[in-house]
Amino acid sequence: MAFQPTPKVIRCMTNTPVVVREGATVYATGTHAQVEDGRLLEQLMGSVGFCTEVEEDLIDAVTGLSGSGPAYAFTALDALADGGVKMGLPRRLAVRLGAQALLGGCQDATGLRAAPRPAQGQRLLSRRGHHPRPARAGEWGFPLPAHQRCGGLLYPHTGAAVHG
Repeated sequence: MAFQPTPKVIRCMTNTPVVVREGATVYATGTHAQVEDGRLLEQLMGSVGFCTEVEEDLIDAVTGLSGSGPAYAFTALDALADGGVKMGLPRRLAVRLGAQALLGGCQDATGLRAAPRPAQGQRLLSRRGHHPRPARAGEWGFPLPAHQRCGGLLYPHTGAAVHG
């Protein structure tokens, strides 16, 4: 079989969550690729997550965000689980609850139910000031203030925290 004189090239960037059918893939078509080629790729990669076309000059930015994003999610999960353990939960349960919180929060954001920026969605989804401000990258002690605030709500006559 000979190569086509004008090959159809599609540059793609995907991430590791494709293995659990929750990945993100972007692609840019070359000059000889047709619209149908892009549709075929969207159908293929859409079966393992989200897939959309972007301008080629955006693919490197997607690599930084979407390619590295799962590592940040695991870091956040570790922080949530560590906070749960500090509050007395068994690690296995803390990891499961933290993962479910991330999954549910992200599902809410992708469904566009949350505000346009995720931090605004955090304020919308939080009730009664349990989260005084959104946690930012690097401030990984964020489950504890909510836990301490709940302790004051649960025991208003003493002001005692649940585990402290």
